This record gives sequence, C-alpha cells and structure tokens, in this order.
Amino acid sequence: MSPLSAKDLKLIHACPPPGGDGVYRWTFKVLCMLARHTPFESELFDEARRLISRYATKSVSDQKIRSQIPNARRYASGQGGARHGERKSGGSTYHSARRSPEWPPADLAAIERIVRQGPALAELTRRSPIPLDGGAFPTAAYLEALFPGDPLLCCAWAKYNFKTMHRSAWGDLGGMQFIVPSPMSKIQGRTLEGKMSHHSADNTGPRRFLVIEFDFKPATTDNQDGGGVHACTGIASLVGRLMADGITVLDMCSALLWHLSKYRPLVMVVHSGGKSLHGWFYCNGESEASLEGFMKYAVQLGADKATWSPWQFLRMPEGTRTDGTPQGRRQAVHYFNPAVIPRPHIPASEPTNHQLT
Repeated sequence: MSPLSAKDLKLIHACPPPGGDGVYRWTFKVLCMLARHTPFESELFDEARRLISRYATKSVSDQKIRSQIPNARRYASGQGGARHGERKSGGSTYHSARRSPEWPPADLAAIERIVRQGPALAELTRRSPIPLDGGAFPTAAYLEALFPGDPLLCCAWAKYNFKTMHRSAWGDLGGMQFIVPSPMSKIQGRTLEGKMSHHSADNTGPRRFLVIEFDFKPATTDNQDGGGVHACTGIASLVGRLMADGITVLDMCSALLWHLSKYRPLVMVVHSGGKSLHGWFYCNGESEASLEGFMKYAVQLGADKATWSPWQFLRMPEGTRTDGTPQGRRQAVHYFNPAVIPRPHIPASEPTNHQLT
C-alpha cells in the first residue's frame, strides 16, 4: 500500500463546518479515497474511524461509516464513475489490482447443527491439553510458547496506544488489552498517511496465527438487527432461539471453534472479556489462498471477517479489558494446546522455560 498523496491529505483536513449534510458528504469522500489504498474491509473501517474521529467537525457514528463502505468500494473500483480525488491508471483504478475477498453468506442450518453438537464452553475448557481449571498462567508464559525466541511483538494498552518491542523487553503484559497475532517484521512501518508507526500493515510480518472470532448477539426490542455485525443475515434470530434452549453465546462460539479445529490446529481460545471467543489457529508458512478458503468457511459459520487482516489487534491472552470498567475484565484463556506448534531448534546452551509445554 502506498502513502496518501498531498491531495488525499488535503481532503482529510478539509471537513466542512457542522450543519447540514456537509460532514457526511466529506465522510463519504474520505471513504472513497481510503478504499483505493486499503484492500481489507476491517482496515478500511479502522483507518476511516481514526481519521474521521480526529478531523470531523461533528460526531460520525460507526454505523454511519460502515453503511457507506460498500458504496465507497463501488466508486473506488470504478463501478460508479469517478469521484473526488479518484485516480485512474491504464483504464482501471489504483486499487483494482488488490481487493478484499468475497465473503460468503451465513449458513444458518450449518451453524445450528454444529452448535447443537457442542462442546459447550465448560467442556471445551475441560478438553484443554494444558489444564486451566485451577488458575491461569501469566500472559508472558503464553507468549513465550506462542512466539518462541525473541520476536518483535506489537501490543496495545488501548486501540491507539501501542508499541512494538522484542518479547523479552515487554515484561508483564497482564494489563494489556491487545496484540497483533503474528510477529512484526520491523519496529516501525509506514501508514497510509505516510507516517511512521509501530502498528501498520507495512511492519507486520508473515502470518503465524489466524484468529477466528465468533461474537453473536440476539435481536432485541432495542436492537432488532442483533448488534449490527449480523444485521440482515438471520443469525440474530437463530441466536435468540438457541438461547431460549439454554445454549449460551459462549457455548455457541465454543462449538464452532471446536468444529474448525478439524481443519487447522487450534492452539488457544481466549475470552474477549465481553461476549466473544477468539480461536488462535496455527498457520505459519501456509499460502494466503489456502487460508482464505478456511476463513471463508469460518465466515460462513458466522465468524467476524475483520480478523482476516494480519495486522488486526486481537485480545491479549490473560490480558485485561478496560473499556468502560473501572477494574477491568479478565481475558481468560479457556483452551491451550502448544503441542501443535512445531518447536524450533534451540541450542543446548540456551535456557528454556517448559512451564506450558
């Protein structure tokens, strides 16, 4: 991805005053511009959310941004005619050579069948090869097993408060919320704005883990679309029926992650501290084409496609979720199987910690 041009940056800084619909028109122009540079939907939203929060002259909701992304993609790919700032080369748009995968619709029958087969969360925890019922290991111990050696890791206290350092320099990470689930290739990389940052696509290394998140919400009288992420898919109604039968949302997530473990090595399951579970699947060395097929199947089962981006922040194992809670909430590990990770050759003179292996 290339840095933003001077013309792009001028657009970002040119939000009109509040009043009327000028801010919303500017928001759409920003989305069209970012869509030319950004191949993944989650990164497009994240970049747009960051820029709009900083430069908009009035508040723009997440829902407003998300609702405009499909049209912005269409215009940026040349299907809706040229728009503000759109650049074309050789008869195609700048972005057309690299696009997000076409994600399949949810298969409600498959989701229900798999969920009813289980296992529920309690059973998934019981099946963990490393016993976790008697208490948790510290975050650093998990990361030592997940990322042997001393790679660069990008960790975050909050979404926009992060740093990249070698694992050995981090120390206690139990108070952190997020981590990029693959080592970084360098300490800093260039963002879309052309600035250097500790967290960017440019400094994210090859995938080591593909993380699949399931986060189901039932439809309610206050929220008929089931939380937005499953709007118009029918999943929210299915979730409501399953809950009426005594199956919790976390039980649903557990069953689906266990089902996916038939196709890729499931290393870890982390509770988000909210209502979702993150399954870490080992994938080092696999082709993007192969992983895309696996991710599409997960999305078909209701997974959040945002975690497809390699640089996406995910919940830190045994970290602390701090948003809106004075004490924070534990991001508990419910399943851990480091044996499926190939062990690197370690010289005999190098000390090791076998606590989790």
